[in-house]
Parts: sequence; C-alpha cells; structure tokens
Amino acid sequence: MSIFHKAKGGTSFGLFLIRFSVGLFFLIAGLEKITNLEAFVGHVKSMNILSENLSFIFGFTLPFVEVFFGLMYIIGLFTPITSFVLALINISILIAVGVAPENLPFSFNIILLAINIATIFTGAGSLSIDVFFDKKKGRQITISPETPKEAPAEPIKPEIKDANFTNIDH
Repeated sequence: MSIFHKAKGGTSFGLFLIRFSVGLFFLIAGLEKITNLEAFVGHVKSMNILSENLSFIFGFTLPFVEVFFGLMYIIGLFTPITSFVLALINISILIAVGVAPENLPFSFNIILLAINIATIFTGAGSLSIDVFFDKKKGRQITISPETPKEAPAEPIKPEIKDANFTNIDH
C-alpha cells in the first residue's frame, strides 16, 4: 500500500503526465487561435494594452509560439527553456486578463505558471528527449593541462587503515 504514502519514487511518469497535459493545453489553444488568426489579432488589439503594432505582432506570433512550445513541452525537449517561455506566456495572459476572472477564485493560468516554474527546476524526467542530452553530458571527458592524456591502467583504490578496537572501555 505504498501508493498512499510515497515520498519518493518514479517521478518521471508523473512529470510526463504534467508535461503532456499542459503541453496539450498550449497546443490546442494555439491551434484554435491559428484557425481564426484574424479574430484573435483583433481581440488582442481591442484589449488596448499594447500599441497597435505590438498588438498585431503579439496577436500574430502568440498562437505559433504556443503550438511550437506546447509540442516541445510534450516531448520534453529543452524543458527548462521551454518551461520558461511558457511561464512568460502565462504571465502575459495574467497581466492581460487579470488574476481573478469572474466566477472563479483565481485564474487557472496561475496553476499553469506554477507548473512551468516547477519544471524549470525539476526538468523533464527520464521520459523525454532531454534525457539523451543528459546522458551525453555524463560521457564527456575533459582533460586539463595538468592531467595526463592517458588514464591509469588500474583504478585508484582508497586506502583503508585497520582500526584497533581492542582498547575500548565498556
């Protein structure tokens, strides 16, 4: 019954589920905006938060950024960078629509922001493409000028001194 009190364990599948659901959210949101891009750009302009030109640029690029980084988040590619970009998107949405929309205690974008910030620090887990880059880092061997170019034939063994425990008073 360790499922009820598991402090450690296979976090990779949990991270994958988080990445998949949040990434899918951004992917679908971006695709919906792309299908009616002109209306979305008009909506961004009508908010009067940015200038006319910045509203157009933001409204036009945001859907494509959401789709691209949503896909990257799902597959776990460059997860800390991807999480940072998605966090910036969430912050911009929170600035635009507010922290507490009608009929809700707070915006779900706060939860998405917290998830994105968490995955900046946790990474993608082992069910991701990032794991292949991490494995390659572990195999890199750097040679400093003081280090000989050939590795020693035998591994260095730590020296263990024999302790004398016969004079212990009880």
